[in-house]
Amino acid sequence: MKSFVWYSPKQFKENGYTVPKTWDEMTALADKMAGNDQIAFCGGLGSGGATGWPGTDWVEQMVLREYGSKVYADWVSHKVKFSDPKIKAAMQKVADWMQNPKWVGDVKAIATTSFQDAGAGIPEGKCMMLQQASFYGNILADNGATISPTGDAFAFYLPATNDNVTVPVVGGGEFTAAFSSRREVKAVQAYLASATFATSRVQLDNWLSANSGVPLSAYKNPVDKLAATYLANPKSTFAFDASDLMPAAVGAGAEWVEFTAWFGEGKSIADVTKAIDAAWPAD
Repeated sequence: MKSFVWYSPKQFKENGYTVPKTWDEMTALADKMAGNDQIAFCGGLGSGGATGWPGTDWVEQMVLREYGSKVYADWVSHKVKFSDPKIKAAMQKVADWMQNPKWVGDVKAIATTSFQDAGAGIPEGKCMMLQQASFYGNILADNGATISPTGDAFAFYLPATNDNVTVPVVGGGEFTAAFSSRREVKAVQAYLASATFATSRVQLDNWLSANSGVPLSAYKNPVDKLAATYLANPKSTFAFDASDLMPAAVGAGAEWVEFTAWFGEGKSIADVTKAIDAAWPAD
């Protein structure tokens, strides 16, 4: 579940902040935090050879939220190019959010900060919010934070931006692939796709299912349980991580490089999108 914002319930309570439910509420809260000399949003693109990938997630959030699944799918297939006005507008919305010095401080530092370290200051209020996936709770917990709705850190749903796109959710996932059509192989596939398997597996923590047959009561991990309320919601507009679906030369290449330059060098959206489109493999 990638459509989360990490924050500290303890810090919110201490500062009198409430979890925002709408995009306008979230931006108003960020302004309030900035007025209190706090870093509203932290971010980090650093990830070794994969540096830049968090930026792809931010853009994916905006493309889906602004335009819905059809434009999103056409963008993944390059029917809608990166240089399309819609994608550029989505990127501008990201820039207004995560490249806003008033909210994030030093924009260029985001490019050189590792994604693991980006939210390290959340429990102490050194940074108030971080847009990152459900797995990020494990990183905070490894650093000693208590993950709970009243603890050092927890997550809330990244609000929608367009009322015409219902509960937009971006996520990643795993697939089972069969290399044989034998009856027993098909039986295992069917089992792994079942609510029976998923219900058993989620009880071991650090695993989510979009299967609506899995009862929320099966989840022991509160973050996983919260994520499942969106992933398994039949009203959700779900989209698989776009960069993971695009050709590797783009989704694990040009996008990472160009988005890092966008943040770290101030490269323009026009130049970034032109370079990514040029990297798309010929048919």
